[in-house]
Amino acid sequence: MATTDVRAWLLALPVFQKQVDGVIRAALWHEFPRLVRSGAAPEPLDWNYLLLCASLLARSDRSAEQRIALRVADMKSRDLNTTHDLIVSNYRISPTQGGKFRHTFTPKNTSTVYEFEANSAPLVKNGERYNIGYHVDSSGRNIVDVSALSKTSIVNPMFSFSVAQQLARQNRGAEKAKNDQRVSHSGKGGYYWGKKYAWRMFGTVIGKEAFYSYLEEIMHPSVPCITTNPDLPFSSRDSSTAFKEVGLEDAMRKLISSAVKVSGAYYKSPLYSKKFSVRGLNAITDKK
Repeated sequence: MATTDVRAWLLALPVFQKQVDGVIRAALWHEFPRLVRSGAAPEPLDWNYLLLCASLLARSDRSAEQRIALRVADMKSRDLNTTHDLIVSNYRISPTQGGKFRHTFTPKNTSTVYEFEANSAPLVKNGERYNIGYHVDSSGRNIVDVSALSKTSIVNPMFSFSVAQQLARQNRGAEKAKNDQRVSHSGKGGYYWGKKYAWRMFGTVIGKEAFYSYLEEIMHPSVPCITTNPDLPFSSRDSSTAFKEVGLEDAMRKLISSAVKVSGAYYKSPLYSKKFSVRGLNAITDKK
């Protein structure tokens, strides 16, 4: 079957249509909480299935199919919490009424329970160290996203992205103060970050130059700016670029969600023409 036929067959599948409807409902749930949260929470999504389908649709030359893929990428890990270097203990696998298996474990020396549904094959081992991404459901359960579950020694792009964003949010006050003091521009209609600070806030999961190149390629809104550094013993005024804040996090989320490993150190995305590396947790820094 030709690739175009596979995509047409996929789009007509009721199970795929139901999952895409679920993505749209989940997006509304997150983006307009006061309007929609009087009803029941959205049903859990099968992210492994959705990402597999999205990777196929993202290679289409049809804009409608690309939009579906990007919507899936945009929602992936939007509210993902992360725990770094967790030592698994009390790992158990038990059958459920639906024919799947419930996997549960706790971190070493704590009683916090993490869980997910999968087949009967073990996915973690007691005593080993893992990075995990999870969300808290409406019942207060910590539901692990298996696509964001990896050994500490292995780079997981979505987990690295989520951790980088959490670190950036912690530093937002200090970085915004520097940006306000050192970056001058005439941009209107929103907040603008000088490119160095934009990278620190939204792009440290990849290299600085790759971040700038990607934003230029997707034509993210930007304006010319002048940067100064009052810490220097001499006066400095350098011409640079400032990026509009709105859309920066989503642009990076879409890049990382759609990234496919093409070699030992590099990834490719249908959204960007160049190869790029994704940083492991120990390499996430705003220094270069």
